[in-house]
Amino acid sequence: MKQIFLLVSISALYVCSCTNNKTTERITIDTAYIDSVKSTADSVYSKAQYTAEFAWSDYYRNSQDSTLMQIMKGKDSLIKQVIVTKNNRRIYFAQFYDNGQLKAAYEFDSYGTNNGPSKEYYENGRVREEGNYKSGFRTGEWQEYDSTGKKTNLIRYNAFGQVVRE
Repeated sequence: MKQIFLLVSISALYVCSCTNNKTTERITIDTAYIDSVKSTADSVYSKAQYTAEFAWSDYYRNSQDSTLMQIMKGKDSLIKQVIVTKNNRRIYFAQFYDNGQLKAAYEFDSYGTNNGPSKEYYENGRVREEGNYKSGFRTGEWQEYDSTGKKTNLIRYNAFGQVVRE
């Protein structure tokens, strides 16, 4: 239960930059949670990845509460992915586009399944889809949008993740 409280404190931040009278939203994650995991780590190390997408990963481990955070970076040193596990179960995941824009962030319950609100974004910062997970299943209403922010589809799911109406 304690880990879920920590995850709820992670929220998206909206950072606007205005150029040529156009406003572009840049969505990032609140780094307070990531900083708290870093500050409690009793061991830190880096490892080269040698893949097309990832150049290296930084690992932060707290052996007392079995938390491990992996921050994967590209050749440009920008964060591409963050994974936090506890007791070998994923409790948080975030992925980023090459421009630093948040692509998706997911919270997980103590069993390592998706649980809670979910949003995925386009590279321009607009929401692509949003809804809720419960025990690994999409539940309730999920809204889909096009890259301009216009609603394109509404899908309703029952408690078992089955589509009940589009």
